[in-house]
Amino acid sequence: MLFLAGFLALSCDNSCCAEEAPEVKEKVTLTGVSVVSPPTKKLYVAGEKFEPAGMLVKAHYSDGKEKELKDGEYTYSPAGALTENNTNITVSYTEDGVKKETAVSIKMGYKITVAKCENGTVECALERAEGKACITVTATAKKGYYLTSLSYKYNDSQNKTRVFDLEL
Repeated sequence: MLFLAGFLALSCDNSCCAEEAPEVKEKVTLTGVSVVSPPTKKLYVAGEKFEPAGMLVKAHYSDGKEKELKDGEYTYSPAGALTENNTNITVSYTEDGVKKETAVSIKMGYKITVAKCENGTVECALERAEGKACITVTATAKKGYYLTSLSYKYNDSQNKTRVFDLEL
């Protein structure tokens, strides 16, 4: 120690008196959400509800890490009945007041129904289709019967019911 003109001067080599400043970590925040694997079901008919089964959703963070979200940790909308106009489902996740969204594409189609046949069977290869799909319908008459006509109806692009009768 040295005394100079009434002042006290101390000498220190930082090993005895210096404190290491604590490391300041930035708060990790949610930066995004993504659908890594789409849902199993992709084709819907108006009135059905979206089914997230098979969908894999991940949250992305500011530190570059990801977290797989379980069903119930994220939300989706619309959650109710779908309409012909639905083409996307919005998937949302909120953490610490930060909300992130992404979209998953779906297709809207039409339901195919086959009426019962008293004297044979009628089967359709599909339960639903979209656009101008090729639909195979197989009609088989019971023994002793034969087909005399075939009739089908559908809704056109203006949602008008069209009926076609075909005599065989």
